[in-house]
Amino acid sequence: MNIDWFKDLQAIEQTGSFSKASGLRNISQPALTKRIKALEEWAEQPLVDRNKRPVSLTSAGHALCSTCAEFFETLEHQRLDLLNRTAVNKQTVIRFAAQHSIAWHFFPDWLRQIELQFGPVSTRMRAENLTECVNSFTK
Repeated sequence: MNIDWFKDLQAIEQTGSFSKASGLRNISQPALTKRIKALEEWAEQPLVDRNKRPVSLTSAGHALCSTCAEFFETLEHQRLDLLNRTAVNKQTVIRFAAQHSIAWHFFPDWLRQIELQFGPVSTRMRAENLTECVNSFTK
């Protein structure tokens, strides 16, 4: 069983056609047909009524498609929730290590230009001698 098979089934429900669904899914029509047959084998029953034009889902196909839609929606909400929590809990700080002259003379003006273009940026500057700067990148 492959998650793409369920998306293929949704595309058939949406388009009413194997050829249109295959175009929507960016796969060949024979490949889509093969995947739907594999899904039907997994479900152990027909999911698509191929005797009608446009093709339609069987009652089992509709039930499975509905469950899949709910699952994909829940999964997407969960992904967005995780991303939001990560963004809130993990403030991105860009760390720099540079020799003193660069840290004092170049960096402030350069950072100001970056912030004018992209907005505020959290940074940490470590002004060190060359050896310590190189060491800080290897840690």
